Amino acid sequence: MLWVTLLFTGITAASNGVDTSRVLSDSALAILTDARCAEVKTETVSEITCFLAFPDTVPKLFYEVNKSTGELIIKLLNCKAGDFILKDETQPVNQGPVTSMTIREEILNKNEAMPSLTPEWYSVVFVTLTCHPMIRRQEDIVVSEMGNAITISFPWPDKPSKRKKYYTLINKPRRTALISSLIGVGTVGLAGGGYLAYKRYFSDEAKQDAPLEPVLPEHPSTP
Repeated sequence: MLWVTLLFTGITAASNGVDTSRVLSDSALAILTDARCAEVKTETVSEITCFLAFPDTVPKLFYEVNKSTGELIIKLLNCKAGDFILKDETQPVNQGPVTSMTIREEILNKNEAMPSLTPEWYSVVFVTLTCHPMIRRQEDIVVSEMGNAITISFPWPDKPSKRKKYYTLINKPRRTALISSLIGVGTVGLAGGGYLAYKRYFSDEAKQDAPLEPVLPEHPSTP
């Protein structure tokens, strides 16, 4: 039976200096052999599903929704990535809201928070789905087990107007860029020194190719 825990907080940090001899042997680990996303359509359902396949054992998992970064992070416990899994590289997906997938493998210590205890190492595979737009509610994410595979599904209606019910745009931070700096004596163009800065505001409604807006300083009047 699939064991799932939901998290909406931070990502567990990795441990360094691992004694690999203390890690479970491959025979005791679930092996991730395939990971992909696809659009699934029937007469009544239109959704995006991520398939995670294993030859034998299906691992326990956590998943986390990070709305600030637009990421759905799946943590597979006591698991190892198979030889044909591309690790530590962002792979384009472009299926519905999922724009990319990244898979990484780490070895963590169960007793990291208790240094007095003997370390207990275990292998974890992180599957990160970058989404834009981002799913609004955890109850719209359905995790299930199908034979030797885990599926993570969320709705993706055909009509964009119906997607607003399930998704939200990621807020992009305001960005200010200093194009050039003209400071000091003898600078041509602005007597007494100064600078030219440009700022641009990014929002869901703003066009990303909009022109930069110059911001010039006000110089104090000469007393």
